[in-house]
Amino acid sequence: LIQEAKVRPQVIVFTHDLGFYYNIWVAASEAQIPVHRNWIYRHGSAGFGTISSDDGPWQVKKVRERIRLLEETLKGIPEQDRCSPAEYQQRTEDFYSKVRETWERLVEESLLNDVVKRFQPGVATQSLKSVNVTDEDYRKVFFAMKKASEFSGHDRPAGRQPVTRGKDEMRSDLAELLSYDKELKSRSNSLEQQRRTLESPPAAMTSSPTAGN
Repeated sequence: LIQEAKVRPQVIVFTHDLGFYYNIWVAASEAQIPVHRNWIYRHGSAGFGTISSDDGPWQVKKVRERIRLLEETLKGIPEQDRCSPAEYQQRTEDFYSKVRETWERLVEESLLNDVVKRFQPGVATQSLKSVNVTDEDYRKVFFAMKKASEFSGHDRPAGRQPVTRGKDEMRSDLAELLSYDKELKSRSNSLEQQRRTLESPPAAMTSSPTAGN
């Protein structure tokens, strides 16, 4: 398909296979073939056939794209006093399910710098130069995932009522996710610059001649 795209004005591919999608994307990148993505999906009352230009499904979205989508999702959640408790609870669980998945993608993409990546056939060992996982990273990810998992729709004991989360708290949790992602990106860049020096031998010390008396 990539070879054909080199000699044809246009090659159109329809697929449900995300692994195949990723392989085409990588091959097109290597061959420097322009790619335009269209995501075709079902949307509410509009039914099937809604087209989102230069977009892809949730599974292929990066952290920042997911956060932007979650911000839009949060705007669409009604206030608690304007909908039934069951509807608000369902909206909250859907939101935190996506938050949990975004934390998982953050670990893959930002904390571990895509060293191991879904759909990726190999391990990007050179990306380790930007990776440093601290105790504080573990603490932050552990408790953020714990909270997101608790509110994302797991089956609860019959005697335990679900705790309702307000929109301000959801907004704060999303802001924490974005802030941490920015912190990791900045730290990653600094680490990469610092560790580049390990890829080459240090400069040899030279001594200047000493003038005689």
